[in-house]
Amino acid sequence: MRSSITICFLALVSFAEAQSERYTIGDVDPRSVTYKTHGGDSLDRAFSILPLDSKSDLVIGLNFDSGTGDATFSKVLKKDLSIEWTKVIKLKGYDFLYSGVPTPDGNYVASGFTNSRGAGGLDCWIVKFNASGDTLWTRTFGGPKDERGYEVTTTFDNGYVVSATTTSWGSGDIDGLIIKLNASGEILWNKVIGEKVIDRTYSPVEVEDGDLLISGLTNANYPGNSDILLYRLTKNGDVVWRKVLGGDKGDIAHCLLKRPDNTLLMIGYSAEKVDSLSYPLIMHLSSSGELIEKFELDTGVDIKLIDGYLNEHGDVIGTGFMRSSLKSPFDIVLFELEFAKKKLSIKRFPLSVKEEEAYGSAILSKGKALIVGHSMATRKGDMLFIKWTY
Repeated sequence: MRSSITICFLALVSFAEAQSERYTIGDVDPRSVTYKTHGGDSLDRAFSILPLDSKSDLVIGLNFDSGTGDATFSKVLKKDLSIEWTKVIKLKGYDFLYSGVPTPDGNYVASGFTNSRGAGGLDCWIVKFNASGDTLWTRTFGGPKDERGYEVTTTFDNGYVVSATTTSWGSGDIDGLIIKLNASGEILWNKVIGEKVIDRTYSPVEVEDGDLLISGLTNANYPGNSDILLYRLTKNGDVVWRKVLGGDKGDIAHCLLKRPDNTLLMIGYSAEKVDSLSYPLIMHLSSSGELIEKFELDTGVDIKLIDGYLNEHGDVIGTGFMRSSLKSPFDIVLFELEFAKKKLSIKRFPLSVKEEEAYGSAILSKGKALIVGHSMATRKGDMLFIKWTY
């Protein structure tokens, strides 16, 4: 199976390089990566990375030792990717944290969802914790149905904004939900945004004047393909504008980055339809939501870009996963967008014949990235940590 994947991928390399010098695609140099897996006898996954100190990072993850799913915080040593300790938040049900950010007081806030608390099914769940993984406070927000928190960001007033989805309120089956909290975790306001279609909000960033830009997904063109959704809100949650970005394909953005000049980068993928191959997609937008440039490549294989960050040169380093066909297992993808050169390089990391996926990326040190995800090569699935020299 692996040999057939390699043959297909070599053909892809020739195609991509012939198509444009702006795009290169191939396997990663094995000398540029080291990795470790960590886990027990149940499924373990790693989702996002938080900076801790010069020698270590915190990784937000999930394990199923209890049978229901518990959020975890792990201290990971940068030198050898070993875990010094792991803290587990053990509640009664399924408790999932996806994304986190450092706070101005030296702690952290993460967001996700839980069914251990609240009156409904799933509730948006926000947790503040310290560098030792100890919980400082938690907040839940939800109605009679399901609310799911995705990404969280800090704001200029030392508060937090969580981008979420709701099925309890709104005009569609699923609507976007934005929650604003103050530094103490008190909920100041919430805003349901969406139309009579499925609308999801994933990534928030704060721009000038305290306004918020929120990226997401909409099925506004249903029964056609999905499109990228971009909102601008005031600091009080009032909608300034709503824009739908997309072409004939289905376009999805999982990550929204703000550059120093207040322009935006959206990282994701596009596909002809739901059950077809996905192509890597990065969009450069103005703060008013106008398209400046698009990086898109029809590769002939299935590639999903999931996460990225800006390094010291203003380039984008990130990760995702790919497969040669819709029936093949996924391999890790590592990518670099050299912004000044407008060059996108995509590299596959074929770790095993089993499935590997990556969800989070962060700077490890100058010229080095830390990538986290999971590998199904051992036990029932373990956390996967990758150190990549790019």
